[in-house]
Amino acid sequence: MQKSHFRLVQQAGLLLGFIGAFLPCARAADLASQHLHPGPASNWRFTLQPYFLPPTINGDTTVGRLPNVNINVGANDILQNLRFGIMFHAEALYKSKVGVGYDLAYMNIGRAADQVLPQGRLRASMGQLIMEVFGFVRVFDTPQFSADLLAGGRYWDNGLKFEVSGSLFGDFQIKPQESWVDPFIGGRVAFNATEQIVILARADIGGFDVSSSIAWLLQGGLGYTFNDSWQATLEYKALSVDFHNDRSGQSEYSYDTITHGPLVSVAFSF
Repeated sequence: MQKSHFRLVQQAGLLLGFIGAFLPCARAADLASQHLHPGPASNWRFTLQPYFLPPTINGDTTVGRLPNVNINVGANDILQNLRFGIMFHAEALYKSKVGVGYDLAYMNIGRAADQVLPQGRLRASMGQLIMEVFGFVRVFDTPQFSADLLAGGRYWDNGLKFEVSGSLFGDFQIKPQESWVDPFIGGRVAFNATEQIVILARADIGGFDVSSSIAWLLQGGLGYTFNDSWQATLEYKALSVDFHNDRSGQSEYSYDTITHGPLVSVAFSF
């Protein structure tokens, strides 16, 4: 992809992250601290939650008339080839009943695939922006346990750069760019095992052939509450998408992958 495009996406990602942080709809995806340390003085509870997820990406992609490209990038490969990244989550909860959430994850990966062809070699780099906006309703709420129903949309912006060398057609580059929005529905729970330890879980499913044929997310792990304002989490997250743009020939684009890995976060609530 062109450097100017990456700079634009990076700047947009940073701007969206700061907007998401300071809009009055920022409250982290962290349910436990709300129940362990409620704040009756205010109707709103906000949290800002930067996080880090070194992912593994498994799957394949098809672009135009190029052969199907297998994407099998481990966390070490991504960390070694990561040019830029930002990951941020925020939520706002009103009267412990309804709320809104925002999530931003952007990675610019210098090398996502290196594949030997029957004639020549193909190398791929990628930039991936995933932005999520959703609303939720708390359907169960006790000091030990809470459950939310979620509904929202997940925006994908994928940019790839394919460099082919040694082929029958010589050396050339292809730089496809695709973006789409997947609606989703789901739920999440939080169980306070002790005064400090909370068990967290979330799942959603979407796509529904609106853009992707199917997309799903699974996430779960543990949180540790230090006090009314600070909490750390260690979770595992898996996000799958199966997208095809329903075109053929040079305009064809498909992206069928699972992005998964450990997620570490620190949440600040107020």
